Amino acid sequence: MSIVKTSLRRCALAAAFLSCAGGAAAFQQSSDASGLEWLKADPQQSVAPGATFSTADVQQELQRAEMDRIGTLPVSCHGRRQHGVLYHVRGLSSGGTGAFEAYALNNASLVVGYIPGGGSTRPTVWVGARRYDLGTPAGGNGVAYGIGENGAIVGAVRNPDQFFGTVGTLWYKGARYLLRDPAYGNPGESLLTSAVAINRHGTILGNTNNAATDNNRPIVWHRGVPRVLPTLVSLAIASAINDAGYVVGGSDYPGGFLHEHAVLWTPDGRVSRLPTLGGEDSWAYDINNRGQIVGVSTRPASAFLPVLWFRGRITALPIVSGIAGAARAVNEHDQIVGSQGVGVPSALRALTWYGRTVYQLDTLLDDESRGIVINDAQDINDKGQILATTILSSGISQPLLLTPRPCYRR
Repeated sequence: MSIVKTSLRRCALAAAFLSCAGGAAAFQQSSDASGLEWLKADPQQSVAPGATFSTADVQQELQRAEMDRIGTLPVSCHGRRQHGVLYHVRGLSSGGTGAFEAYALNNASLVVGYIPGGGSTRPTVWVGARRYDLGTPAGGNGVAYGIGENGAIVGAVRNPDQFFGTVGTLWYKGARYLLRDPAYGNPGESLLTSAVAINRHGTILGNTNNAATDNNRPIVWHRGVPRVLPTLVSLAIASAINDAGYVVGGSDYPGGFLHEHAVLWTPDGRVSRLPTLGGEDSWAYDINNRGQIVGVSTRPASAFLPVLWFRGRITALPIVSGIAGAARAVNEHDQIVGSQGVGVPSALRALTWYGRTVYQLDTLLDDESRGIVINDAQDINDKGQILATTILSSGISQPLLLTPRPCYRR
Protein backbone atom coordinates (compact mmCIF):
# COMPACT_ATOMS: atom_id res chain seq x y z
CA MET A 1 0.00 0.00 0.00
CA SER A 2 1.38 3.42 -0.95
CA ILE A 3 2.13 6.16 1.58
CA VAL A 4 -0.76 8.28 0.23
CA LYS A 5 -3.28 5.42 0.47
CA THR A 6 -2.06 4.59 3.96
CA SER A 7 -2.40 8.23 5.03
CA LEU A 8 -5.90 8.50 3.54
CA ARG A 9 -6.98 5.38 5.43
CA ARG A 10 -5.58 6.75 8.69
CA CYS A 11 -7.22 10.10 8.03
CA ALA A 12 -10.59 8.40 7.60
CA LEU A 13 -10.14 6.52 10.87
CA ALA A 14 -9.09 9.68 12.67
CA ALA A 15 -12.11 11.57 11.38
CA ALA A 16 -14.36 8.78 12.63
CA PHE A 17 -13.98 9.96 16.22
CA LEU A 18 -13.09 13.65 15.80
CA SER A 19 -15.95 15.95 14.74
CA CYS A 20 -15.22 18.71 12.21
CA ALA A 21 -16.08 22.23 13.35
CA GLY A 22 -15.72 25.84 12.17
CA GLY A 23 -14.95 26.01 8.45
CA ALA A 24 -13.78 22.41 8.29
CA ALA A 25 -15.36 20.06 5.81
CA ALA A 26 -17.53 17.49 7.57
CA PHE A 27 -16.53 13.84 7.36
CA GLN A 28 -18.36 10.82 8.66
CA GLN A 29 -17.98 7.12 8.08
CA SER A 30 -20.54 5.79 5.61
CA SER A 31 -21.78 3.18 8.07
CA ASP A 32 -21.45 2.26 11.71
CA ALA A 33 -18.92 -0.33 12.79
CA SER A 34 -20.33 -3.73 13.63
CA GLY A 35 -21.57 -3.78 17.19
CA LEU A 36 -21.88 0.00 17.62
CA GLU A 37 -25.29 0.48 15.96
CA TRP A 38 -26.88 0.79 19.40
CA LEU A 39 -25.27 4.21 19.79
CA LYS A 40 -27.84 5.79 17.48
CA ALA A 41 -30.65 5.27 19.94
CA ASP A 42 -28.76 5.40 23.22
CA PRO A 43 -30.30 8.12 25.42
CA GLN A 44 -27.11 8.57 27.48
CA GLN A 45 -25.15 10.15 24.64
CA SER A 46 -23.26 13.28 25.68
CA VAL A 47 -21.88 15.08 22.65
CA ALA A 48 -18.36 16.38 23.16
CA PRO A 49 -17.23 19.80 21.91
CA GLY A 50 -16.09 19.64 18.30
CA ALA A 51 -12.40 19.69 17.47
CA THR A 52 -11.35 22.27 14.91
CA PHE A 53 -9.49 20.51 12.13
CA SER A 54 -9.99 19.48 8.54
CA THR A 55 -9.59 16.13 6.81
CA ALA A 56 -6.79 17.65 4.73
CA ASP A 57 -4.95 18.77 7.87
CA VAL A 58 -4.90 15.25 9.29
CA GLN A 59 -3.83 13.75 5.97
CA GLN A 60 -0.97 16.25 5.70
CA GLU A 61 0.23 15.48 9.22
CA LEU A 62 0.22 11.74 8.55
CA GLN A 63 2.13 12.14 5.28
CA ARG A 64 4.67 14.34 7.02
CA ALA A 65 5.12 12.01 9.99
CA GLU A 66 8.39 10.15 10.33
CA MET A 67 6.52 6.89 10.83
CA ASP A 68 5.24 7.14 7.22
CA ARG A 69 8.44 8.28 5.55
CA ILE A 70 11.05 6.36 7.54
CA GLY A 71 8.99 3.19 7.67
CA THR A 72 9.28 2.72 3.91
CA LEU A 73 13.05 3.19 3.68
CA PRO A 74 15.48 0.25 4.02
CA VAL A 75 18.44 0.60 6.35
CA SER A 76 21.72 -1.26 6.67
CA CYS A 77 21.91 -3.71 9.55
CA HIS A 78 25.54 -4.59 8.95
CA GLY A 79 27.20 -5.89 12.11
CA ARG A 80 24.05 -5.71 14.23
CA ARG A 81 22.11 -8.53 15.83
CA GLN A 82 18.57 -8.18 14.52
CA HIS A 83 15.52 -9.93 13.09
CA GLY A 84 15.15 -8.34 9.65
CA VAL A 85 14.22 -4.84 10.86
CA LEU A 86 15.62 -1.87 12.71
CA TYR A 87 13.38 0.64 14.44
CA HIS A 88 12.99 4.38 13.96
CA VAL A 89 11.94 6.25 17.12
CA ARG A 90 9.57 9.21 17.26
CA GLY A 91 8.64 10.84 20.56
CA LEU A 92 5.03 11.75 21.32
CA SER A 93 4.49 15.27 22.61
CA SER A 94 2.26 16.61 25.37
CA GLY A 95 2.85 20.25 24.56
CA GLY A 96 3.71 20.90 28.22
CA THR A 97 6.07 19.90 30.99
CA GLY A 98 3.96 17.57 33.10
CA ALA A 99 3.89 13.78 33.09
CA PHE A 100 1.76 12.08 30.45
CA GLU A 101 1.14 8.52 29.31
CA ALA A 102 0.25 6.58 26.18
CA TYR A 103 -1.45 3.20 26.57
CA ALA A 104 -2.47 1.71 23.23
CA LEU A 105 -2.18 1.97 19.45
CA ASN A 106 -4.11 0.44 16.57
CA ASN A 107 -3.12 -0.73 13.10
CA ALA A 108 -3.62 2.77 11.67
CA SER A 109 -0.82 4.03 13.98
CA LEU A 110 -3.21 6.06 16.13
CA VAL A 111 -2.12 6.26 19.78
CA VAL A 112 -4.25 7.06 22.84
CA GLY A 113 -3.49 8.12 26.40
CA TYR A 114 -3.62 11.39 28.33
CA ILE A 115 -1.80 14.69 28.70
CA PRO A 116 -1.88 17.20 31.59
CA GLY A 117 -3.97 20.31 31.17
CA GLY A 118 -5.38 22.91 33.53
CA GLY A 119 -4.79 20.82 36.63
CA SER A 120 -6.47 17.75 35.13
CA THR A 121 -5.66 14.83 32.86
CA ARG A 122 -6.94 15.20 29.31
CA PRO A 123 -7.86 12.10 27.24
CA THR A 124 -5.82 12.35 24.06
CA VAL A 125 -5.28 10.76 20.67
CA TRP A 126 -2.07 11.24 18.70
CA VAL A 127 -2.47 11.34 14.90
CA GLY A 128 0.95 11.53 13.27
CA ALA A 129 2.72 14.54 14.78
CA ARG A 130 -0.54 16.09 16.02
CA ARG A 131 -2.58 15.40 19.13
CA TYR A 132 -6.24 16.01 19.84
CA ASP A 133 -8.14 16.42 23.11
CA LEU A 134 -11.10 14.02 23.18
CA GLY A 135 -13.12 16.05 25.66
CA THR A 136 -14.62 15.37 29.10
CA PRO A 137 -17.80 16.52 30.87
CA ALA A 138 -17.31 20.03 32.26
CA GLY A 139 -13.57 19.83 31.55
CA GLY A 140 -12.95 17.24 34.26
CA ASN A 141 -10.32 14.52 34.40
CA GLY A 142 -10.21 11.79 31.79
CA VAL A 143 -7.98 9.08 30.32
CA ALA A 144 -8.13 7.13 27.04
CA TYR A 145 -6.99 3.52 27.55
CA GLY A 146 -7.85 1.66 24.35
CA ILE A 147 -8.57 2.15 20.64
CA GLY A 148 -10.30 -0.11 18.14
CA GLU A 149 -9.56 -0.66 14.48
CA ASN A 150 -12.65 1.41 13.56
CA GLY A 151 -11.35 4.46 15.43
CA ALA A 152 -13.57 3.97 18.50
CA ILE A 153 -11.72 4.99 21.70
CA VAL A 154 -12.52 3.88 25.24
CA GLY A 155 -11.45 5.14 28.64
CA ALA A 156 -12.81 6.90 31.69
CA VAL A 157 -13.91 10.38 32.73
CA ARG A 158 -14.95 11.85 36.06
CA ASN A 159 -18.54 10.92 36.75
CA PRO A 160 -20.51 14.21 36.77
CA ASP A 161 -22.96 12.67 39.28
CA GLN A 162 -20.34 11.48 41.79
CA PHE A 163 -17.64 13.58 43.41
CA PHE A 164 -15.10 10.75 43.55
CA GLY A 165 -16.47 8.44 40.87
CA THR A 166 -15.44 7.79 37.28
CA VAL A 167 -17.51 6.37 34.46
CA GLY A 168 -16.56 4.18 31.49
CA THR A 169 -16.52 6.25 28.31
CA LEU A 170 -16.63 5.71 24.55
CA TRP A 171 -15.57 8.36 22.04
CA TYR A 172 -16.82 7.70 18.51
CA LYS A 173 -17.63 9.88 15.47
CA GLY A 174 -17.05 13.12 17.34
CA ALA A 175 -19.40 12.19 20.20
CA ARG A 176 -18.77 11.06 23.76
CA TYR A 177 -20.89 8.32 25.33
CA LEU A 178 -21.02 7.57 29.04
CA LEU A 179 -21.36 3.80 29.32
CA ARG A 180 -24.17 2.42 31.44
CA ASP A 181 -23.60 1.89 35.14
CA PRO A 182 -22.90 -1.79 35.85
CA ALA A 183 -25.15 -1.62 38.96
CA TYR A 184 -22.37 -3.06 41.09
CA GLY A 185 -22.43 -1.98 44.74
CA ASN A 186 -25.03 -0.21 46.83
CA PRO A 187 -27.02 2.78 45.56
CA GLY A 188 -25.30 6.06 46.31
CA GLU A 189 -21.81 4.55 46.62
CA SER A 190 -19.09 5.90 44.33
CA LEU A 191 -17.92 3.59 41.56
CA LEU A 192 -14.57 3.95 39.84
CA THR A 193 -15.46 2.50 36.45
CA SER A 194 -13.28 2.55 33.34
CA ALA A 195 -13.26 1.00 29.87
CA VAL A 196 -9.88 -0.41 28.85
CA ALA A 197 -10.32 -2.12 25.45
CA ILE A 198 -12.72 -2.60 22.53
CA ASN A 199 -12.68 -5.39 19.94
CA ARG A 200 -13.63 -5.39 16.24
CA HIS A 201 -17.24 -6.23 17.05
CA GLY A 202 -17.77 -3.28 19.37
CA THR A 203 -17.62 -5.29 22.60
CA ILE A 204 -16.07 -3.11 25.30
CA LEU A 205 -14.05 -4.39 28.26
CA GLY A 206 -13.63 -2.52 31.51
CA ASN A 207 -13.35 -2.67 35.28
CA THR A 208 -15.31 -1.24 38.18
CA ASN A 209 -14.20 -0.59 41.73
CA ASN A 210 -16.53 -0.09 44.67
CA ALA A 211 -14.92 2.84 46.48
CA ALA A 212 -16.38 1.73 49.81
CA THR A 213 -14.94 -1.79 49.72
CA ASP A 214 -12.07 -1.38 47.19
CA ASN A 215 -13.41 -4.46 45.43
CA ASN A 216 -12.55 -4.68 41.71
CA ARG A 217 -14.73 -6.51 39.16
CA PRO A 218 -14.37 -6.79 35.35
CA ILE A 219 -17.21 -5.69 33.05
CA VAL A 220 -18.11 -6.42 29.44
CA TRP A 221 -20.44 -4.06 27.58
CA HIS A 222 -22.10 -5.79 24.63
CA ARG A 223 -24.27 -3.46 22.53
CA GLY A 224 -24.12 -1.05 25.46
CA VAL A 225 -25.44 -3.49 28.05
CA PRO A 226 -23.00 -4.12 30.96
CA ARG A 227 -22.33 -7.56 32.40
CA VAL A 228 -20.11 -8.02 35.47
CA LEU A 229 -17.75 -11.00 35.09
CA PRO A 230 -17.23 -13.54 37.87
CA THR A 231 -14.08 -13.87 39.98
CA LEU A 232 -12.30 -16.85 41.51
CA VAL A 233 -13.08 -15.50 44.99
CA SER A 234 -14.02 -11.85 45.42
CA LEU A 235 -12.02 -9.53 43.15
CA ALA A 236 -10.45 -9.46 39.69
CA ILE A 237 -9.17 -7.04 37.04
CA ALA A 238 -9.44 -7.57 33.29
CA SER A 239 -6.67 -6.46 30.93
CA ALA A 240 -7.56 -7.38 27.33
CA ILE A 241 -10.22 -8.85 25.04
CA ASN A 242 -9.84 -10.45 21.61
CA ASP A 243 -12.26 -10.41 18.68
CA ALA A 244 -13.83 -13.73 19.72
CA GLY A 245 -14.73 -12.24 23.13
CA TYR A 246 -12.14 -14.05 25.28
CA VAL A 247 -10.91 -11.89 28.17
CA VAL A 248 -7.73 -12.14 30.24
CA GLY A 249 -6.52 -10.57 33.46
CA GLY A 250 -6.02 -11.62 37.07
CA SER A 251 -8.09 -12.67 40.08
CA ASP A 252 -7.59 -13.65 43.70
CA TYR A 253 -7.83 -17.40 44.24
CA PRO A 254 -9.00 -19.86 46.90
CA GLY A 255 -6.43 -20.39 49.61
CA GLY A 256 -4.27 -17.49 48.47
CA PHE A 257 -3.40 -14.50 50.67
CA LEU A 258 -2.44 -11.30 48.87
CA HIS A 259 -1.78 -13.39 45.77
CA GLU A 260 -3.41 -13.24 42.34
CA HIS A 261 -3.51 -15.68 39.45
CA ALA A 262 -3.79 -15.08 35.71
CA VAL A 263 -7.27 -16.00 34.48
CA LEU A 264 -9.20 -16.44 31.25
CA TRP A 265 -12.88 -15.60 30.80
CA THR A 266 -14.76 -17.32 27.97
CA PRO A 267 -17.31 -15.36 25.88
CA ASP A 268 -20.14 -16.83 27.96
CA GLY A 269 -18.53 -15.47 31.14
CA ARG A 270 -16.92 -18.55 32.70
CA VAL A 271 -13.62 -17.91 34.50
CA SER A 272 -10.69 -20.32 34.83
CA ARG A 273 -7.14 -20.16 36.18
CA LEU A 274 -4.21 -20.27 33.80
CA PRO A 275 -1.26 -22.50 34.75
CA THR A 276 1.79 -20.96 36.47
CA LEU A 277 5.51 -21.76 36.46
CA GLY A 278 5.02 -23.23 39.93
CA GLY A 279 4.89 -20.00 41.93
CA GLU A 280 1.95 -18.38 43.69
CA ASP A 281 1.52 -15.30 41.48
CA SER A 282 0.76 -14.65 37.82
CA TRP A 283 -1.01 -12.14 35.62
CA ALA A 284 -2.23 -12.04 32.00
CA TYR A 285 -1.84 -8.76 30.13
CA ASP A 286 -2.90 -9.46 26.54
CA ILE A 287 -4.51 -12.01 24.21
CA ASN A 288 -4.49 -12.15 20.40
CA ASN A 289 -6.97 -13.74 18.01
CA ARG A 290 -4.94 -16.96 17.84
CA GLY A 291 -5.49 -17.41 21.56
CA GLN A 292 -1.89 -16.59 22.54
CA ILE A 293 -1.81 -14.97 25.98
CA VAL A 294 1.14 -13.08 27.44
CA GLY A 295 1.90 -11.95 30.96
CA VAL A 296 3.97 -12.87 33.99
CA SER A 297 4.35 -15.74 36.42
CA THR A 298 6.62 -16.64 39.30
CA ARG A 299 8.52 -19.81 39.95
CA PRO A 300 8.70 -20.94 43.61
CA ALA A 301 10.47 -18.15 45.56
CA SER A 302 11.31 -16.23 42.37
CA ALA A 303 10.60 -12.84 40.82
CA PHE A 304 8.08 -12.36 38.00
CA LEU A 305 9.13 -13.80 34.64
CA PRO A 306 7.64 -13.11 31.18
CA VAL A 307 5.46 -15.98 29.96
CA LEU A 308 3.32 -17.13 27.06
CA TRP A 309 0.20 -19.27 27.42
CA PHE A 310 -0.99 -21.17 24.36
CA ARG A 311 -3.31 -24.15 24.05
CA GLY A 312 -3.36 -24.68 27.79
CA ARG A 313 0.41 -24.68 28.28
CA ILE A 314 2.68 -22.06 29.81
CA THR A 315 6.15 -21.24 28.48
CA ALA A 316 8.73 -19.04 30.18
CA LEU A 317 10.12 -16.47 27.74
CA PRO A 318 13.86 -15.75 27.84
CA ILE A 319 15.26 -12.39 28.94
CA VAL A 320 18.54 -10.80 27.92
CA SER A 321 19.84 -10.29 31.45
CA GLY A 322 18.64 -9.86 35.02
CA ILE A 323 16.25 -12.00 37.00
CA ALA A 324 12.82 -10.57 36.18
CA GLY A 325 10.67 -9.40 33.31
CA ALA A 326 7.17 -9.00 31.88
CA ALA A 327 5.48 -9.70 28.54
CA ARG A 328 2.85 -7.00 28.00
CA ALA A 329 1.44 -7.30 24.48
CA VAL A 330 1.32 -9.70 21.53
CA ASN A 331 0.26 -9.07 17.92
CA GLU A 332 -1.18 -11.45 15.33
CA HIS A 333 2.30 -12.35 14.00
CA ASP A 334 3.74 -13.95 17.15
CA GLN A 335 5.74 -10.85 18.12
CA ILE A 336 5.69 -9.96 21.82
CA VAL A 337 6.88 -6.84 23.64
CA GLY A 338 7.65 -6.17 27.28
CA SER A 339 10.60 -5.45 29.55
CA GLN A 340 13.21 -6.86 31.90
CA GLY A 341 14.89 -5.59 35.06
CA VAL A 342 14.25 -4.91 38.71
CA GLY A 343 14.24 -1.85 40.93
CA VAL A 344 13.52 1.69 39.76
CA PRO A 345 11.79 2.26 36.39
CA SER A 346 14.96 3.69 34.83
CA ALA A 347 16.62 0.28 35.36
CA LEU A 348 14.08 -1.41 33.06
CA ARG A 349 14.96 -2.26 29.46
CA ALA A 350 12.33 -2.93 26.80
CA LEU A 351 12.37 -6.29 25.05
CA THR A 352 10.81 -7.84 21.99
CA TRP A 353 10.39 -11.52 21.25
CA TYR A 354 10.20 -12.87 17.71
CA GLY A 355 8.82 -16.29 18.44
CA ARG A 356 11.04 -17.39 21.33
CA THR A 357 14.07 -15.26 20.35
CA VAL A 358 14.52 -12.19 22.53
CA TYR A 359 16.15 -8.84 21.68
CA GLN A 360 16.70 -5.71 23.73
CA LEU A 361 14.82 -3.04 21.79
CA ASP A 362 17.35 -0.25 22.07
CA THR A 363 19.96 -2.46 20.35
CA LEU A 364 17.71 -2.57 17.27
CA LEU A 365 17.48 1.17 16.52
CA ASP A 366 18.38 2.77 13.19
CA ASP A 367 21.20 5.29 12.86
CA GLU A 368 18.90 8.29 13.46
CA SER A 369 17.65 6.80 16.73
CA ARG A 370 20.75 5.12 18.17
CA GLY A 371 21.58 6.05 21.75
CA ILE A 372 17.96 6.32 22.92
CA VAL A 373 17.28 4.12 25.95
CA ILE A 374 13.99 2.23 25.66
CA ASN A 375 12.86 1.40 29.19
CA ASP A 376 9.53 -0.32 28.59
CA ALA A 377 7.14 -1.40 25.83
CA GLN A 378 3.37 -1.29 26.33
CA ASP A 379 1.77 -2.29 23.02
CA ILE A 380 2.43 -3.56 19.48
CA ASN A 381 0.23 -3.50 16.39
CA ASP A 382 0.09 -5.95 13.51
CA LYS A 383 2.47 -3.83 11.41
CA GLY A 384 5.12 -4.27 14.09
CA GLN A 385 4.96 -0.69 15.38
CA ILE A 386 5.70 -0.59 19.10
CA LEU A 387 4.43 1.84 21.72
CA ALA A 388 7.27 2.24 24.20
CA THR A 389 8.64 4.51 26.93
CA THR A 390 11.92 6.15 27.82
CA ILE A 391 12.62 7.67 31.25
CA LEU A 392 13.99 11.21 30.98
CA SER A 393 16.67 12.59 33.29
CA SER A 394 13.90 14.42 35.17
CA GLY A 395 12.34 11.04 36.00
CA ILE A 396 9.30 11.72 33.79
CA SER A 397 8.36 9.03 31.26
CA GLN A 398 8.32 9.95 27.57
CA PRO A 399 6.08 7.85 25.29
CA LEU A 400 7.66 6.75 22.01
CA LEU A 401 6.42 5.22 18.78
CA LEU A 402 8.87 2.76 17.20
CA THR A 403 8.38 1.98 13.50
CA PRO A 404 10.20 -0.96 11.89
CA ARG A 405 12.39 -0.33 8.82
CA PRO A 406 13.35 -3.10 6.41
CA CYS A 407 16.89 -4.20 7.11
CA TYR A 408 19.56 -5.39 4.66
CA ARG A 409 23.21 -6.41 4.90
CA ARG A 410 25.90 -4.77 2.82
